[in-house]
Parts: sequence; structure tokens; C-alpha cells
Amino acid sequence: MKKPFTLFFLLLAVAGVASADTYVWE
Repeated sequence: MKKPFTLFFLLLAVAGVASADTYVWE
């Protein structure tokens, strides 16, 4: 059984971290 929601949440979390990291570096 695959859980696309979990994968989407993980991707969203990674994107959020990357966005925050970019904001901090900027």
C-alpha cells in the first residue's frame, strides 16, 4: 500500500526547509 500523502508531506517539508535555508542565507 503506497501513501502519496506521506510522500507529498515529506516533499513539502523538504521544500520548506530549503526555502527557510535560502531565506537565512539571503
